[in-house]
Amino acid sequence: MSIIQIKNRRLSLWIVALVIGFIFVAFSYLNSSFYINGNDEKSIVQTIQSIDMYENTSIEIIDIKDVGEERLVAFLSNNLPAYIHFIRDKYGNYKWSSAEKREGSLSHFLIPLSNRMDNQTNLFVLTIATYDNEISKMELLANQHVFVEEFSLYKSSATWTKMPKEEKDFTFAYQYYDKNGLLIENADSSNNEPAEVKEEENTSLKEKFLQQLDDTKKETEELKATDSSTYALKKVENDKWELWDELLNEIYGELGKLLSEKEMSQLREEQRNWIEFRDDSALEASHKFKGGTQEHLEYVAVLANLTEERCYELVEDYMK
Repeated sequence: MSIIQIKNRRLSLWIVALVIGFIFVAFSYLNSSFYINGNDEKSIVQTIQSIDMYENTSIEIIDIKDVGEERLVAFLSNNLPAYIHFIRDKYGNYKWSSAEKREGSLSHFLIPLSNRMDNQTNLFVLTIATYDNEISKMELLANQHVFVEEFSLYKSSATWTKMPKEEKDFTFAYQYYDKNGLLIENADSSNNEPAEVKEEENTSLKEKFLQQLDDTKKETEELKATDSSTYALKKVENDKWELWDELLNEIYGELGKLLSEKEMSQLREEQRNWIEFRDDSALEASHKFKGGTQEHLEYVAVLANLTEERCYELVEDYMK
């Protein structure tokens, strides 16, 4: 082999490496930037305003709290207390999973984290005060625990109260004090003071995942092809499948923490059978278009649809 041939071969290898590198970077960028995210305050506001109930409202971020892979954001929407919950994906982006708002100048939100953390609680009570707040102090009673929180008057604020991690079910009650430190009798939830609340952690977790499933379904339904080409259509179906597959893995991982060893062993066997069924069904459906441009399109579309159905099955059947 001549020196010129060797140089040409090295050049070809460098070109191939650069092309592969470019494709990898482009793919990572497209996946990481495809969704509006909560990576910074600007994108958080954009995400909030993309949600129907916050559309065309003024948004004021009060506080951002990161716990592991999750981000909790307290904000005001037209001066009403609200929060949004993000979860960080494998690309490092925060995608929103739930959001809520309340009436009143002092409101409470019960926020369960989707991922249990060994050294931290997975349940927060978020208290948001607006500029109209006239309550100076609150006593939060959670089972036998008492938490005392103080607020600045006529100033927006967010207070995060962590619940003890060793307990699952809580009964909440509140006492409030005015600017003179006097107990406010007969506190009314319609006037910013919540009445007694009962919440169970597992129920909240199931409701949270059902909401996340519905949000994902809406998100996938809004995915549209950029043109009528088979390539564009395949990208849409592939994006749908990736969304549902990622959520399926998240649900399956959560069930690994909830179920007993015996129940999880049965679920593993069931899941293996389901994966075989899913792949066989997709392959059989695609054979109708064997050799055609729609073969792979049909294959991925069936994968996405069956994975969506499986996500709902796992949450409905195994989360209580």
